[in-house]
Amino acid sequence: MRKAVIIYVILFSCLSLLFVNVPFVKVCRAFEPVVVEFLYNDESCPDCSVWKEYYEAYEHNIQVIHNILRDYGEKISVIWIHYRQPEYLEKINQYDLNFTQAWNSIVVNYEVVFEGGTNHINETLVRNAIDSYIHDIAVLCVIPSSPLLPIGKLLEVNVTVKNEGAYNESFTVTLYYNSNIIGSEYVENLEPDTEQVLTFYWNSSNVTEGKYAISAYAEILQTRGTLATIYSKEEL
Repeated sequence: MRKAVIIYVILFSCLSLLFVNVPFVKVCRAFEPVVVEFLYNDESCPDCSVWKEYYEAYEHNIQVIHNILRDYGEKISVIWIHYRQPEYLEKINQYDLNFTQAWNSIVVNYEVVFEGGTNHINETLVRNAIDSYIHDIAVLCVIPSSPLLPIGKLLEVNVTVKNEGAYNESFTVTLYYNSNIIGSEYVENLEPDTEQVLTFYWNSSNVTEGKYAISAYAEILQTRGTLATIYSKEEL
């Protein structure tokens, strides 16, 4: 999926020359938020012993969600699904859960199901599941080789990318002037916390005088598998 524009470089023309102005920089972290679904029942019954167990599980599991939201922020997107909502039935069929078993369940990225019911879900396991889906690529900077470019000459542009996630990542970086592609480079298995500099060459032969914006995009190709893992009470 294509990521947001990370950095802008503005090019100006004057007579038959293209001038590169001092760029302003906007550094963005590029990632797809991981979807976390919370199927819950928040209704209590103090005089019902079994119902009390469900409510205690709800209190524990919702705290897990809040803790994860606090630490992951925009890296995750939480969908709250109350058992009285119409989509609740769709979800329990999708994840092959029974009606009360699904109460207080947590599902990560539509694949990893942590069964709720009266289970107190292990927060560490949920975090590990989320981490396995996080793709966090940043384009740190876009640097032209010269502040002055005669029309018809090549401009060298260096783009620095960084894997800020927890796993090796493969992705494509594409450089544009305005909405036109300058070129693309494929980065394979970039290790976590590692930077790589990519070099592009812009041939300005077919460019007229004017003002141009150079921008870099990172695109991660990812596929969604089928339902992979269900954690039941014995594993929590």
